[in-house]
Amino acid sequence: MIELILSNVFASISLLALIISTELVINFKKPLILKVLFFAISFNIFTLNLSILLNLHYFVTEISRSLLVISSFILISFLYAGKVKKDVLYLCFIFFILVISLLLGDYFEENHHDRNYRIIVVSGRILLLLISLYLFSKQHFLLFKSLNGTNYYSIKIKKWTKFTIIIFTMGILNNFISIFKGSEYFLNRGLSALIHFSICMFILYRPSFLNRNELTIKLSKKLRENMNSVIEADKFVFQFYTSTYFINKNASIEDLAKILKVGTQALSSYIYENTKMNFSDLINKSRVDYFITLAQSQQFDDYTIESLSELVGFSSRQSLYRNFKKFHGGSPSDLLKAVK
Repeated sequence: MIELILSNVFASISLLALIISTELVINFKKPLILKVLFFAISFNIFTLNLSILLNLHYFVTEISRSLLVISSFILISFLYAGKVKKDVLYLCFIFFILVISLLLGDYFEENHHDRNYRIIVVSGRILLLLISLYLFSKQHFLLFKSLNGTNYYSIKIKKWTKFTIIIFTMGILNNFISIFKGSEYFLNRGLSALIHFSICMFILYRPSFLNRNELTIKLSKKLRENMNSVIEADKFVFQFYTSTYFINKNASIEDLAKILKVGTQALSSYIYENTKMNFSDLINKSRVDYFITLAQSQQFDDYTIESLSELVGFSSRQSLYRNFKKFHGGSPSDLLKAVK
């Protein structure tokens, strides 16, 4: 009875992960690296649950599991740094090599029934868990430290990523159970299903603004190759959108160019090539989008139009109304009436 229930659960999670993978391909507009990381996580959940359901060789299951963990490491690091850091990649490579070594050791122990090899494999798996604990703890600490601002986007990302601490804790517990009870133990399988479902929900209910920015990266265009090699899309999005540079009342293309360590003309050309807007229009449209996000949040129900206007970076009510009509249509007061 329990086996039948778990089989149905694994089948459902596989289908859910496949749907999420498809949704990410269609809807996610962030730079390619973040899209790939989310897709890798959801697709590995699909293959992992499918391999458990079809009782495939444990090599397939464990490699899918390790790729899921590695993708998660890199994702948390990317949200913190706005780029994929080399030291994280090196640690993930070492992690993967250890996984392969343990799988081979497990296979050898299974065929030779040597107790000494069993002790080595168990010790290796515990070491792997300790490495995972270190990597996740370090990346979460850096992430929360970097998101110490009070803007709405940072707060939302912080709340959203706190959920991964719960998932990670369950994962550590589940792996300890599998070391001493075996991966076929029903509690281990049940926890695996819960963890994978939680990760699916984590991706599915990501903050909506992550799907929305004005960049259309076209790396295949020969004419843009030099420009894109100077200005990294990931860094631009991290500074401009995630860190909400656009709400800065003193925002200027010169200041942003200095932050990104690029030339003003190169940045201006980059913005136009990828958004079909000049810097001023991109700033104002981003502020309008941010105003809409805040207006639709219950957290800001008691805020006046003037207060919200100031929060998103407009210098006056008139500036908000003018740009709202230009980039959205209608007026901010009509929007507030509609959502409250």
